[in-house]
Amino acid sequence: MVMSSSRADKGKGIAMEFGKVCVTGGTGYLASWMIQRLLERGYSVNTTVRSHQGMMSNWGYGLLRNLLFTGKRALEEDSFCSTGQQYFGVDVSFLRSLPGARERLTIYEADMDHPESFRAAVDGCFGVFLVAHPTVADETLTVEEVCEQTAYATLGILRCCVDAETVKRVVYTSAAITVMFGNEYSGVVDENTLCKLSVAYLSQLSLAKYTAAKAYTELTAQRFAERNGMGFVSVLPSWIHGPFLTPTCPGSVYTLMSMLFRDRRQYKYISLVDIVHVDDVARAHIFLLETPSASGRYICSAVETSAGELYEFLCYRYPESIIATPPVKCLGYARGYTLSTRKLSDLGFAYNYGLEEMYDGAVESCTRTGYFLPPE
Repeated sequence: MVMSSSRADKGKGIAMEFGKVCVTGGTGYLASWMIQRLLERGYSVNTTVRSHQGMMSNWGYGLLRNLLFTGKRALEEDSFCSTGQQYFGVDVSFLRSLPGARERLTIYEADMDHPESFRAAVDGCFGVFLVAHPTVADETLTVEEVCEQTAYATLGILRCCVDAETVKRVVYTSAAITVMFGNEYSGVVDENTLCKLSVAYLSQLSLAKYTAAKAYTELTAQRFAERNGMGFVSVLPSWIHGPFLTPTCPGSVYTLMSMLFRDRRQYKYISLVDIVHVDDVARAHIFLLETPSASGRYICSAVETSAGELYEFLCYRYPESIIATPPVKCLGYARGYTLSTRKLSDLGFAYNYGLEEMYDGAVESCTRTGYFLPPE
């Protein structure tokens, strides 16, 4: 790993100064939290955001096209919108306000539909975190077509990393579902278990497209990195939960908070669920970047639970809240597997948070952003 020569001793209370890294998808749940942690550790951070074209003026759209196809550097803060807190219609105020952001955070516009637009963001970086996942709006595409589009975008970014000649390691955010989907699993499930793409290709479930795209892209990207002599590590988090910096509630948090929100439509997703705190996931990514011996895939998950257990926990933890009772059909599932996180733990990583911290952090963030419904 490449660090600046001015690294200081953290134990003496002096911030360490590391090199430059890139985090894609900076306005997302995990990416924004990761940026916060990287800045705290002393890194200089480049991040990318995707514009909201419907919110742009003609002038903005013309400049965006220049950025996309020439890879020009992102605008500085004084060239943003009149508020100084938006970039092409994207709210970046929560990133700009992070400690250290003014001095060491640079925001670039990039779009995975045009992977060459990431060239400026990765240039000069020694590490790249591929957190962003392409959004495929065309629902008529087959699973195979979604896989090809996602892999194309990711390989395009990796080509930019190779061309930069400074990138030593890429950390790719995959998902724990990629070791389970399509498998009749029982007992301990680890990183050696692979999603059955043949099953995903035939599935009608909406989750199949996401799972297959993650698994296919991860495998394709790993092979590309190996051929080009670039380090590549994958993190496979389960459902990510906890506090959030974003102005809106992340999807995984909303689903796991559904009993507090009294949204029974989400219960089918938490009949059996594995959860991990967002800070543990962010720290795991950074840990794997900084650990030279890290290689391959790493499952990142801390808590196994079910709808029934969550209901009991939430009733006890928040007795003043009205908790919606799970339907009987969500309570009859028996867990037949355990996600193994031994590989990550054996490397020296330790989880810092349990269910209590996850929900307390989420409740605090949801209260701050006004997501709770009034009592019935």
